[in-house]
Amino acid sequence: MNVVQIDNRENSTLVFIEYTRENEGITWMNIHEKTFARVHGSNREYHLINSINLPINTESENKYMLFDKIGQKHAFVLEFEKIPDVSGFNIIENESEENAFNFYGIRTDTTNVSSYRNLDDFVSPYPVKEMGRYADNGNIITYIKSRFFRYLVSIKKKTQDNPRDVFQFVPMQDFSHPWTDEELYEKYSLDLFEREYIESSIKPM
Repeated sequence: MNVVQIDNRENSTLVFIEYTRENEGITWMNIHEKTFARVHGSNREYHLINSINLPINTESENKYMLFDKIGQKHAFVLEFEKIPDVSGFNIIENESEENAFNFYGIRTDTTNVSSYRNLDDFVSPYPVKEMGRYADNGNIITYIKSRFFRYLVSIKKKTQDNPRDVFQFVPMQDFSHPWTDEELYEKYSLDLFEREYIESSIKPM
C-alpha cells in the first residue's frame, strides 16, 4: 500500500493510494462506509465521504472488487471530511479486526506542495472488476445459499456480524451460471467423508 499524494482541498481531503496484490490469499478488496481518518495525537474522527475506484461495503450490501493475478496493481482515492493537519494521520476501518483496512502511520511532508492531482487520470488505468456479494436473485444467491458456501463461512463466523474475514475461506466463482453443492464438491475434490460432514452440519435453504 502506497500513499501517492494527499490533496487537502477546500471542503475535503483526498488520499490517493496505489495497491499491489502480493499473494494468492488476497482475492478481493473493498472499504467499509464507516472508515475514518484520525490525526496523530487526537481522538477526532474525520469520516469517509466517498471512495473513488474502490467499492464501498455498507451494512446492507457487501460490494468488492476482484483481483485476477499476483502482482496486479490498483489505484483508488479515499475522500474524507477535511483533515486540518495531514502531516500525520491514520486511516481506520475497524480497529478490532485484524484483517480490516487499517493504515497506520501515514506521514506527509507538508512543505512539499504540488498541484491537485486529476482523479480520472489517476484511476482510469485501473478499472474495477466489481461484484456484489448479496443479491435478491440470480446466480450469486444460489452460491450463497449452498451448503458449501455457508459451511466455509461458518468456520470463521463467531457472531451475527459479517466482518470481511468471515469470507476468508470462500473462493470466488464464475457467476455466469448457478452453482449446486454437487458441482462445488466436484470442483474442489471433496471426498465422501467431507461431503457427508458438510451435509450433516449445514441445513438446506
